[in-house]
Amino acid sequence: MDKITNCEGCSACCQVMLIRFSGVLPEDYKKARGIRTIGPFMALSAPCPQLKDGKCGIYPTRPRMCGAFPIGGLDCVLCRKLGEEEAGKKKGVGGE
Repeated sequence: MDKITNCEGCSACCQVMLIRFSGVLPEDYKKARGIRTIGPFMALSAPCPQLKDGKCGIYPTRPRMCGAFPIGGLDCVLCRKLGEEEAGKKKGVGGE
């Protein structure tokens, strides 16, 4: 996979919330809340309410956590992967 250096037009990090987590969640709890676990992360499909047509509606004044998101880092790659999986499910491709 090529190194990610540009996020223009992606918005995956605005679609999925990753939370580092070291515990264990029961499968029925995860399923009821739409939580997926990937390695040390819990992943929630939680689109940002400021996302408008795939772009940040408050970009000049976005929160620090958004500006500090590591482009091309593990979080970025996982968000993109999860976003692609979610898009596939919506189109009826793949899925569980």
